Amino acid sequence: QLERVLSSVEQLLPHAVEPIDWEQVTAANWRRHSFAGYLEPIDNIENTTLAELVG
Repeated sequence: QLERVLSSVEQLLPHAVEPIDWEQVTAANWRRHSFAGYLEPIDNIENTTLAELVG
């Protein structure tokens, strides 16, 4: 029964993501996932507006 409860809780946890290499990345978007979130690197920021980063 404990394993079943832990399995249910595990599905709510965010997945592990690779750390961002800030030497290669100049911007990132915050992506929400369940009760947490993660930063997603933006490869091309030439056409990215501030509203897209904030919003």
